[in-house]
Amino acid sequence: MTSKPMPEAALAKHLAQAPRPSTWREFLEPFLAGLDAPTGDRIMMLMEESRGAWAVLLAQQPGTALFVGNAVSGTVPALAILGWQVTVADPNPERCAFAERRDNEYAPGKVSWVHAAHDKLPFAPKSFDLVVREDAADGIDLAHAPSLEKLKDLSRGSQVHLADNRWAYKRATGERGRFRRHSPLSFMQQALFPAPGLHTLAGHRRNLDPELPTRTFALYPDGREFSHVVNLDGKYPRLTVGPRERANLPKVLARKIGLFPLLTPSFALINEAEGATFSARLLAFLAEKIGEEAGQLDQLIATRSNCAMLMTAPKGVQMEEEQAPIPGSWVIHIPLSPGKHQVLSQHVQFMRRAAKEFPQLKAPEMLFEGTFEGVYLCVARRIGGWTATHATDDAGQMAALAIDLGRLLSELVVRPAQAFSTEDFERLLGQRFERVAQKCKRPRTAALVHAAT
Repeated sequence: MTSKPMPEAALAKHLAQAPRPSTWREFLEPFLAGLDAPTGDRIMMLMEESRGAWAVLLAQQPGTALFVGNAVSGTVPALAILGWQVTVADPNPERCAFAERRDNEYAPGKVSWVHAAHDKLPFAPKSFDLVVREDAADGIDLAHAPSLEKLKDLSRGSQVHLADNRWAYKRATGERGRFRRHSPLSFMQQALFPAPGLHTLAGHRRNLDPELPTRTFALYPDGREFSHVVNLDGKYPRLTVGPRERANLPKVLARKIGLFPLLTPSFALINEAEGATFSARLLAFLAEKIGEEAGQLDQLIATRSNCAMLMTAPKGVQMEEEQAPIPGSWVIHIPLSPGKHQVLSQHVQFMRRAAKEFPQLKAPEMLFEGTFEGVYLCVARRIGGWTATHATDDAGQMAALAIDLGRLLSELVVRPAQAFSTEDFERLLGQRFERVAQKCKRPRTAALVHAAT
């Protein structure tokens, strides 16, 4: 597959003009504002730290890691936040300088950058505990990517290949939430005449170290914008199959007859010695802290809010079909960015306060907040049933949901009922409206925001 280019010229111009010192946010926002919407969308998706959610499946203890790919990728800070000392190899100096502004703020002292052609890496054999090659990213020239054989020589521990499927039935367009399904003709063209670096799952497996076991996962629905990390060697972690997916009979049939590993768009292949993974060690730790037997890792979600979300359930239990919480069913949030860490900490405090002040509220019970192997996380009781997003096609369910929500909100009062005042608006919403007015690109939008206030 041909990778879309990065706007290196725009990167270079912004790097030359941007003042120092400035925060990462102050540096990033004007750059994105100067891009067309599709390009800005692609870069924001590339920078999402949830791209590194698969790393919780590694057995290798954090140490030194080599990342070969686009330096702008959110996989880099995610690995650093999970405890890795990351060296980034990228031949493009603008991408490295751009990423340096982010990584020095997000994970000071945890990331270094090497401007080197991907096929001429200046490292001695066995230099790293982990080597990651990320193909599913814009700006990567797979025709000059280092061979997995070469990368194997650089690793003294684990090797991870994030790759696209030669037989993918669809592909992300670069616009958030939009995917293009192959026509029969384009599918055959891709399958018979693949671009450099594009292989089937079996082909990617053959390129890894045969002396070490390889575990394979789907990055679904596409490595450029994935929400689920799905085990292709076993049942768990699994893919969520909601009411909409169940109505798609060809898709359901294809899964039942085993076509998902053949046709899924992207893979994460983990090549390393057998051992307890980070997620397995974490579940054992939480079982002791929470005081109940841990369920199995049921689903691994890469959230849009940049968390690795691990959802557990007792063996054989489908939580979507349950109406009450069950011991061992947890939702574990691991923030992969500093901002999300702060948000989650505030969320835990709020949920604990809500449980104390409004016991009638059927909110998830907070079970744990703390660190494990240096990584911050929080854990809540997993509630059964489907989420509201799975019911949006059912007008009756949505109406009932709105009625229930209105009733619950009416009970969450902290003062006697009174008119919403100007002071209330300024205290609760004023700063947000002002920030939107300052940051939006369209004068008409800014005028409407000011008019509303």
